[in-house]
Amino acid sequence: SELARLYTTLKDLVNSVDMLAFKTQPPESTDLAEVHVHFAGFIKALESVTQAMLGADAKPFASTKWWPEVLMRWRYHVCSLFS
Repeated sequence: SELARLYTTLKDLVNSVDMLAFKTQPPESTDLAEVHVHFAGFIKALESVTQAMLGADAKPFASTKWWPEVLMRWRYHVCSLFS
């Protein structure tokens, strides 16, 4: 599902940021590029979730009504990565 894909991309993003933290500071541009790739994948997956909830071919509300609560929890994790 869209939410499962979003979770996978979030996990990849967190892992790439964690790996970046262990490398020499300031980070090399190649190391940052990997984080940027994972962030772009996360944004793409987030757009799929948005379309599934609000788009023209949105899924029934009954099947997605619990998604916003999960997304709000994940938002804190993503924001903390870049603060």
